[in-house]
Amino acid sequence: MIPALEIDSLDISLLSASNPPAPIVKSLSLRLDPGEIAGLAGESGSGKSLTALATMRLLSPRSFRVEARSMRLAGVETSRLSDEEMRQRRGSDISMIFQEPMSSLNPSMRIGDLLAETMHRRRERDPGVIRKAAIESLRRVRLDDPERILRAFPHQLSGGMRQRVMIAMAFCNSPKVLIADEPTTSLDVSIQADILGLLKDLAGETGCAILMISHDLAVMSGICRTIHVMREGRIVESGPVPATLLQPAHPYTRLLLSSLPDNLPHRARLPLESTGSASGVPPRVLTPDADKARKGDGAIVVEARDLSVSFKIGGSAPWTFQSALLAVSGVTFGIRKGETLSIIGESGSGKTTLARTLVGLQAPTSGSVEVLGEPPRQAARSGRLQMIFQDPRTSLSPRLPAWRLVTEPLYLHGERHGLRARAAELLARTGLPADALDRGPREFSGGQRQRLAIARALSTDPDILVLDEPTSALDVSVQARILNLLLDLQDEQGLTYILVTHDMSIVAHLSDRIAVMKTGQVIEEGLAAEVLKRPRNPYTQALIGSTPRLPDGVWRPSH
Repeated sequence: MIPALEIDSLDISLLSASNPPAPIVKSLSLRLDPGEIAGLAGESGSGKSLTALATMRLLSPRSFRVEARSMRLAGVETSRLSDEEMRQRRGSDISMIFQEPMSSLNPSMRIGDLLAETMHRRRERDPGVIRKAAIESLRRVRLDDPERILRAFPHQLSGGMRQRVMIAMAFCNSPKVLIADEPTTSLDVSIQADILGLLKDLAGETGCAILMISHDLAVMSGICRTIHVMREGRIVESGPVPATLLQPAHPYTRLLLSSLPDNLPHRARLPLESTGSASGVPPRVLTPDADKARKGDGAIVVEARDLSVSFKIGGSAPWTFQSALLAVSGVTFGIRKGETLSIIGESGSGKTTLARTLVGLQAPTSGSVEVLGEPPRQAARSGRLQMIFQDPRTSLSPRLPAWRLVTEPLYLHGERHGLRARAAELLARTGLPADALDRGPREFSGGQRQRLAIARALSTDPDILVLDEPTSALDVSVQARILNLLLDLQDEQGLTYILVTHDMSIVAHLSDRIAVMKTGQVIEEGLAAEVLKRPRNPYTQALIGSTPRLPDGVWRPSH
């Protein structure tokens, strides 16, 4: 059998005018057979995405030196192809689903034009045929109302919808090899399950080989036949998924598995193995007395009564038609001091709108919200209520150094003295190095930027934190450190958390209570253990049932 993709001894080096070439990927070899789904796992900086881009021949020769003994696509040596020949093969013989759809989709083109441009690679010119194929591609990835989506621009779609458009573009020309770079990171669990099932069906029906790049081992365990674990530019372990996850041979694979919150006691500290040893660190579990101290007197600190939020949609001119979209409808709940309430639901369920309303960024249409006995905006202005946004790259100013970023809330409250010393204290509390005070955001890793965002939120000594997907883009070991930090801060300061996320393993690990949202309404609410183990509503049952899970008996550190 001719492999769909075969890479032999790939080396990638970063070129610099002032320094010698810096090796990034070293002697990497892998093979994909037709119809095979293989996983490439590892943390940020391990070389996964660079390997994918080199396979697509998308790395600039001015910045990177790419060398390989052989790189074959369906038996064809791609290094011998001209740039034009390789360009013709991209999108037809080999396609790639990029991690961030908003930066991959042309913002000035409608979705229909983007799909048409991709289909031109197979010399299709008939507009009617292209439109019909485009609609079928969107339906294939479970997008409702494809005719409307064809007319939409990327910014008019949700993150999950944009990701599915990217997948439709990759599928539309029936490629022999598909490289999927974190294709489900921004998707809710039910949509994620649909997409993973779609990828699996595609591989089986068309014989397309898929290289799945991800840091989510649970996702890989449900779809991949083999897994390659990558660290510092090298594949350190390869093998069938069950054997690799049940009996990992390399310490780094054990490190990745030990950083997952699945199957650990509720609120246990995740064991971190900085040395890469297999022994692990005993997780610290909260005692009943400490748990009681965390929750204090149990006073209600956030209360919503019959809360509704609607938006006008349609044209802005007076003579154009407008309609109201009810994003949140009749929500009533209370959150007690020291609790963690997780709000879960699919994209469009209203959970982010609810979170923004709770911090005063969105005004309610009807009903009321009180935070610490006052309106949300007043609580936010006083610094007692803070929000940590999903993407720190867009919520932190790129022009300010770290010490200015984390103390900016204090500056806005009139503080002018001792800000640098306060910043050093906050960086130390969140585990950032003391010499990072003068660095800009781009000089930090993704996990460090998220810690900066947490340090900034803590600068005003808040009582309540609203966390919008705080770990969705983080590697598992970085996620473990962030989760441990959040738990430690809550124990020490009695903070109240409102967590918005689609990661059920984090929900199970952190939450005291869960609120499930669908079409703007809270359809189920209760203690976390009850909702997760015995969900009453069919929608909740389907949501929890769609969650990717590691296989039974997966390796765990001994403690």
